[in-house]
Amino acid sequence: FERIPAGGKSVVLLLVKNPAGANEVVRTLEIGVPPVLVVALNDAIADGQDVSWIWDVDFEPLLEHAGLVIVTGQRAAELGLRMAYGGLPPERLEVIPSLEQALDRGLSLVEAGTELVVLPTYTAMLALRGISADRGSADDCALRKVKDMVSFADFSGNRIELVVRPLNSGWRYFPSRDAGIRGLADVILRSVDV
Repeated sequence: FERIPAGGKSVVLLLVKNPAGANEVVRTLEIGVPPVLVVALNDAIADGQDVSWIWDVDFEPLLEHAGLVIVTGQRAAELGLRMAYGGLPPERLEVIPSLEQALDRGLSLVEAGTELVVLPTYTAMLALRGISADRGSADDCALRKVKDMVSFADFSGNRIELVVRPLNSGWRYFPSRDAGIRGLADVILRSVDV
């Protein structure tokens, strides 16, 4: 699993790739079913293009107790149908094909300091990791003497910060590395006009 900070909340990603793995995740979550659950299903080559395996997953124990299930991804409609056949009432199911919109919706429904649980397939997980970003707190912005900021981790785990507007013209924020290439994975640029 992976926990990603998201604006005072956390996104917990629990990868589901096949019925056996998905059933283990379901069994793990049965202990404390989250009030909002996001399930993301893609059918890219890395996921396996046959998604009929979702019918072999025992989602029903989660569906009985989840307050809301948001299904998303390239095959959101099929996943929504699976949840409906599993007994999830329509008023507790939202089908949002866009991963970014589904993540935003799920985060808007959980309270600060809590977690949003997301069950993605492999390529959905990669996409969600790229979407997740943490908005800087007032203390973070004050420390950097900037108006606002977001930070996120790249796929190598490196922390990236994007800052907006210095608070006063005499106190520009300069990161520890001014500009340049870091290894082969990242390029860091500083701009005075964004």
